[in-house]
Amino acid sequence: MSNEWILAKRGTPESPTLVLTEIHSGVPLENLKFLIKITLHYRQASNGFATSAERTRMNKIEECLRGILLSPNYEYVGHIIERGKMTSYFYGKTVAPQEITVKYGFLKKTIVHPESQPDPDWLFYRHDLEPTLVEKHIHWNRGLHQTFIKQGDNPALPRPVDIACIFPTRATLQAFLDEAKSLGYGHSDPALWGSPEQANDPSEDYWCELIKNTSIEPETMAHICAEIEELATKHGGEYDGWAGPLAT
Repeated sequence: MSNEWILAKRGTPESPTLVLTEIHSGVPLENLKFLIKITLHYRQASNGFATSAERTRMNKIEECLRGILLSPNYEYVGHIIERGKMTSYFYGKTVAPQEITVKYGFLKKTIVHPESQPDPDWLFYRHDLEPTLVEKHIHWNRGLHQTFIKQGDNPALPRPVDIACIFPTRATLQAFLDEAKSLGYGHSDPALWGSPEQANDPSEDYWCELIKNTSIEPETMAHICAEIEELATKHGGEYDGWAGPLAT
């Protein structure tokens, strides 16, 4: 089980939602067959979301709930924030108590009423909570994007971006390159790629470097990375990251 969390923005400008989810490498988790949801209402700020004080209150309550609904009988899997409410989600071996008193500060308490329903296949998690591959890449790319911005980059400007992948055989590599070409990707000089066939310093796998002229806004790069990861996986390979020059 992973402890990597992703905060994704979904919905529409008129009805935005924020989804905080833990990435689980394999679901459903053993014996956690009941979906449990607990809804907390809050006073809205002008943007429709919670004020700073309300966010703090909700986070404290949710933290207390995670202490009450303890592993291994329950597993917290995330929350969804909409206008006026935050709904926390757990999976449990049994249904949750119908009423829980939460003491979240000095002389501060609230009573919540969990709703439990069978969901042995984690269908709600898969449909409403699980991060998409694009959302994962937005999350994974965040540090690199911050580095570009700190160095004065303008992410809206196009530039040649290198995207690396590795493959177990030359045949799988070539099939990948052929399909990537049909999707509009070029590549660097194959003579510079590592492979087990190199006489000097052979590598364990066949490496390649695609090239695409593009801007590097977070969503743009996340869609490119997701497309290449899916294509590499299809041909038995692995996506291995991207890089590019500054554009100012």
